[in-house]
Amino acid sequence: MSNNNDQQQQEEKLKEICHSRYLHFWQTITKKQEQETKITLYDNIHVQGTILSLDSQTNRLCIKDLKTPTNGLYEKAVLRGVDIKTIEISHSDWHIGTRSTGVEKNFQAISSDI
Repeated sequence: MSNNNDQQQQEEKLKEICHSRYLHFWQTITKKQEQETKITLYDNIHVQGTILSLDSQTNRLCIKDLKTPTNGLYEKAVLRGVDIKTIEISHSDWHIGTRSTGVEKNFQAISSDI
């Protein structure tokens, strides 16, 4: 019984860490608004622009200077999250991950136990 409880606690901790990393990822992207972003839609359409913001459930992304292959340039546009296949972002001066190496070590330790 104790072993099952320990595993549940580890899984909860892992979910918490993953959620924290997910939030940090989006915070970093929206704060670095000068970053040009390459987006591939599910129709294999490649567009580019700058992510300005997103809604709380990441269902919609507000994009500045969206460049499309067929319709040219849109000053501002909203992309639906369900239409996005990939997002490619240059990360020359920042990283995506946890803010604390202690959290990173906990993440590695917990995930290796599961």
